[in-house]
Amino acid sequence: MEKLPNWVRWVISLPTSIAAYFVLIGISDFGLMRFADPDSFFFQLTSDFVESTGGVLILLYVFFSTAPTRKVKATTILAIVIIMICTFSMSLVSISDYSFSTPAWRVFLSCILAIATCIAVCVTVKKGEFKL
Repeated sequence: MEKLPNWVRWVISLPTSIAAYFVLIGISDFGLMRFADPDSFFFQLTSDFVESTGGVLILLYVFFSTAPTRKVKATTILAIVIIMICTFSMSLVSISDYSFSTPAWRVFLSCILAIATCIAVCVTVKKGEFKL
């Protein structure tokens, strides 16, 4: 990966991060389906937790790892974009009660967990301690 030109690494940073996000969610949901009924409260709560914390964390980590230069700024900007999307989702649900047949509390919980994860990642990136 280090031998690729910078422009190629920038082009593949975001798609690779998004792919890692979906792979993590798919693996966790598949693993959960072996132990819990997909309609159960436990499955839905655990799935939301993994998507909101683990998914956002892996997305930001892969982006941080694949970005060639200005890693801290780029990761912080991506985290801010995720926070803006979460804030928009929460405001949309609270104003219009439009949540794609998902209970509003689940949308709020997922968004709050994702925002907290983004803030934690930003603080850790700024300190230079963002390593897995």
